[in-house]
Amino acid sequence: MFRNELFAKLKMHPLFLALVAGMCFAGSIARADHNMDSQRRAVEDRGGKVYWGKHFDHVEYLKLTAALASGTGGTYAVDLAKAIAKDFGKEIGLDVLNKLLNGESIDLGNVEIQGGFATYSHWERTVHEFFDGWPPRWQRIENKIPLPNTFQLYLRVKQK
Repeated sequence: MFRNELFAKLKMHPLFLALVAGMCFAGSIARADHNMDSQRRAVEDRGGKVYWGKHFDHVEYLKLTAALASGTGGTYAVDLAKAIAKDFGKEIGLDVLNKLLNGESIDLGNVEIQGGFATYSHWERTVHEFFDGWPPRWQRIENKIPLPNTFQLYLRVKQK
């Protein structure tokens, strides 16, 4: 009987109600984020007209993994090369494409062509909120969990 009386008094106590409310409303929030906009601005701020190509996102990682696992990696590579050429609007010789992707410039008289990869960082930000300690107080913990980077091809054309 003593327990029931104690519980009856305790359940109306404001501190007890706050603890119960904290247990009910504590939770986590997760949000994915990236730095794509700032990276694109950084590439475009170096001058010239920038043409953006294929974005190697997380879906492309999955396609490549599936192609390699099934033994059709060569077909994937050919399809990828076609997509890259289509993105830039013309067939580019492999030696020229290789030079551009290695950071070399191609001088065409009054025009210079540069190429490269923009690297985008991705992360997931999680927020955990809960009551903790004595006296109980609201706690908030934020974590930034890194996710795999993605890449995007670009060509820059500069007038001399």
